[in-house]
Amino acid sequence: MSSERSIIPFVQDVEEPFPEVREAICNDPMTNIDTTEHFSTSLGFDNRTELIDWVKRVGRNIGVIVVIGRSEHSRPNKSARVDLICERGGGKYDSRPRKKDIDKKDRKKRQSTKKCGCLFKLRAIEHSGRWTLRVLCGSHNHPLIISFEGHSFAGKLLEDEYTVVEGMSVSGMRPRDILMHLKCRDPTNVSSMKTIYNARKAFSDLETWDKFNGAWFGVMRALTEEEFCRKLQLLEDEFRAFPNELSYLHKTWVVKHRERFVSAWIDKHLHLGNTSTNRVEGHHAKLKRQLQTSIGNFVSSWQTIHNLLELQISDIRASFEESLTRIPHRYRGFLYRKLVGMVSIYALQKIHTESYVADGIGPDSSLCNHVLYSTCGLPCAHMIGKYKREGCAIPVAAINPFWHKLGMTPFIEDFTDEVDIGPEIEMLLERFNHGSIAQQKEMKICLKKLSDPTSTILLEPTVKVNTKGCKKSGRKRAIALAEESTKRCLSGFEYVLQSVEESVEVGSAIPPQASHSKRAKHSNQSKMSVQRGRVCRSRSVGIEKYIAEFPPFLTPFISNIYDVPGDGHCGFRVVASFLGMSNNGWRDVRTDLLAEIEQHPDEYNLVFYGLAHVQEVKRILNCQSSTVGKEHWMSMPDMGFVIASCYKIVVIHISKHQCLTFFPLRDPPPPVSAHRILSIGYVNGCHFVGLEFTTDSPLPPAARTWDRFRLDMASSWVTPYIERIDRFRALAGTDVAVADVIDLE
Repeated sequence: MSSERSIIPFVQDVEEPFPEVREAICNDPMTNIDTTEHFSTSLGFDNRTELIDWVKRVGRNIGVIVVIGRSEHSRPNKSARVDLICERGGGKYDSRPRKKDIDKKDRKKRQSTKKCGCLFKLRAIEHSGRWTLRVLCGSHNHPLIISFEGHSFAGKLLEDEYTVVEGMSVSGMRPRDILMHLKCRDPTNVSSMKTIYNARKAFSDLETWDKFNGAWFGVMRALTEEEFCRKLQLLEDEFRAFPNELSYLHKTWVVKHRERFVSAWIDKHLHLGNTSTNRVEGHHAKLKRQLQTSIGNFVSSWQTIHNLLELQISDIRASFEESLTRIPHRYRGFLYRKLVGMVSIYALQKIHTESYVADGIGPDSSLCNHVLYSTCGLPCAHMIGKYKREGCAIPVAAINPFWHKLGMTPFIEDFTDEVDIGPEIEMLLERFNHGSIAQQKEMKICLKKLSDPTSTILLEPTVKVNTKGCKKSGRKRAIALAEESTKRCLSGFEYVLQSVEESVEVGSAIPPQASHSKRAKHSNQSKMSVQRGRVCRSRSVGIEKYIAEFPPFLTPFISNIYDVPGDGHCGFRVVASFLGMSNNGWRDVRTDLLAEIEQHPDEYNLVFYGLAHVQEVKRILNCQSSTVGKEHWMSMPDMGFVIASCYKIVVIHISKHQCLTFFPLRDPPPPVSAHRILSIGYVNGCHFVGLEFTTDSPLPPAARTWDRFRLDMASSWVTPYIERIDRFRALAGTDVAVADVIDLE
C-alpha cells in the first residue's frame, strides 16, 4: 500500500511529450490507441518496486492506470517476472453467479464493471539482479483517461493517509473536512468522499472484530463449565446485532466441538501441551515454503521433502542436546537441582512459570486449579509451593516420563530381563567393613555421588586461550599442535590391534565413486599429515584389500567393494549408503528396522524362534549414539530378514564361511526390472562392507527360515533367481555354508 502513491507526482517526474496529441486521442472515439513508444525503454532497474513505480508514473502522464496482473517469484531455472496490464484489462462481463432469491430492485449495491478486454500488457523480468521491461502489447481498445477523479485505483489512500483519516475520525472531524485536509496535504490526491466513508467503515469493523476476538478467546479459556456458559452469554448479549455469526458459532463450534478446544474440557486430559487444531495445515505451509513452486513431480520434489525432514530432525536433536548440556541461570536454584539435565528445558519453563503462581496462592491448595498436573504431568502450583516451604528439590519421579525422553531412540520396555546387583552389594559391604576409616569415608563419598549425581561439585573445564604471540598460519599451527600435543603415544599392543583390526578404525572413507585424482589427493594428504608428526588413519577403497575374505569361486564376479567407517555402525552404514541416505542415515536404518519388528511381533517371534531372541535383536538395534560397543553391532543372518522385509529388497550376505540370500517375508514381488539387490560382505570377523556383483553372477540360496515362514504371496520372489542359485550350489560345493538353520534328524 505504501508504494501506491508513487504514481501521483507524474507531472514533475516524466515530461509529457505531446499534450495536444493526448487531448486529441482521448476525445477520439476510435478503439485502437497505441502507447508502445511511451513504455519502450532500455533502462535497467535495481529492484521490482522501482520498475513498477516508473511504469505507473509514465502511465499516469498519458492517461493510463497500470496495475499488476500476475507476478511470479524466482524459482530454480526460472527468473522472477511481473506482468503489468491496464486496469480495464480482462473480461467484459461479470461471470459470478447471482443469488436468485434476491430481486434486482432490492439490491443495495449496484454491480458494474470497468473491464472491457483491453489487451495492453507489459512484462518485467529479472536478470542477474537487474530488472528489464518489455512491451508485449501497447494497444488500448478504449479512450485514455482525462481526469483521474472517480477511479478507485488512483484514489486509494496511502498508509500515512489512512493514519490521518483514523486520527481525525476519532477526533470527531466530518468526512468532508477530512477529505479537504488530505487534498491540502497533497494537491495530487484524487480521493473522493466514498473513499473516506469506506476507510471509516473499515476502522469500525476492525475495532468490532478485536472486541469479538477478545470475547471469544475468553470463552475458549474458561476453566469451568459454569464460567464457559457465563462468558458465552456475555458474548451473545454484546454482539446480538450479528445473528448470522452467532448462529454459525453455535451450530459449528459450541454445540459439536466444545469438548475439543474449550479449556473447561481439554484441561481434564493429559495432552502434554499438544493442543494444535491445524497441525496438518502447519506442515503443509512449511512444505510449500520449502518447495517454492506448485508445479513439478514426485521425483523433483523428493529431495526437497527429504531436506525438510532432515532439518526438522536436526532441530529436534539440537533441542535434546540443549536440554542435556545447558543449564539456564534461572534454574540454578535448589528447586531444580535434580531436574537440570534430566528433563527438557520446555518442561522446566512451565514449572518455572507455575512457581510464580505458587508464590501467589500460598499454602492454600484449594486455590490451585491443578491444570499443569492434569494436562502435562508436571507439578502444579500447590505442589511446587510445598517443595519450596520444605526447602527440597523437585524429585524426578514427580515429572511425567514423557519429559525425560531426550533422545531419538525409540522406547522399548523389556519385561523379560531382570538386573540383580545383590552379589555386587555384598562384595561392596565386605570391602567397606574390612577397610580403614579413610577408605570407608572415600567409599561413602563415591556412593553418594552415584546415588545423587547432582551432589557433585565437578564443573566443566574451561578452555585455556593463548593470548600471546601472533596468529600462526594453518601449516605452522598444525605442526605446532603436533609437536606440543599432550596425547600419549600408542602402546605396543595397540599398534598390533591397529594393524589387525584396520576395518574397525574410525575414519572417513573415500566413496567408491570418487575419481582417481581424488584418491591420489587423499593419499598425498595422508602422507603429509604423517610427515608432520600426526597419525592420520585413512583407507583406500579397492578390491585387493578384502578380496581374500570371500570364497575364491565368487571373486571373479565381484566388480567393486566399497568401504564404510568401522565405528560399530558399519553394517547399518552399508544399508544407508545403498538406500541413498545421508551420512547419519545409519540412525534412520536402525529406527526403521526396530519399527519393522515392533509392527510385526508375531511374525518375528516365529522367524527368531522365541521372544528372547526377538528382544536380543531389539537391543542390537536400540542405539543412536555415535560410540557403540559390540553388543550393538549388526548380526547376520538375523538382520537379513528384517532388512529385506522392511525395505522390500533382496539382501545377499557373503562371507568366507556362510553365504545366504534373504527375500521379503510378506510383500509380493514387483516386476523383475524393479528388483533391488543389496550385497553385504563380512570381513576380518568384525567389519561389514558393500559389494557389487556382475549382472549374471551366481546367487546364494535363500535362507531356510524364509521358506518356512514367508507368506504365500511372497513365494515368487525367488523365481527369477533359481538358475543363478543352482550355479552357486554347483560352484560352492561343501566349503561354504548355505543354510541359516541346521535340521537335526
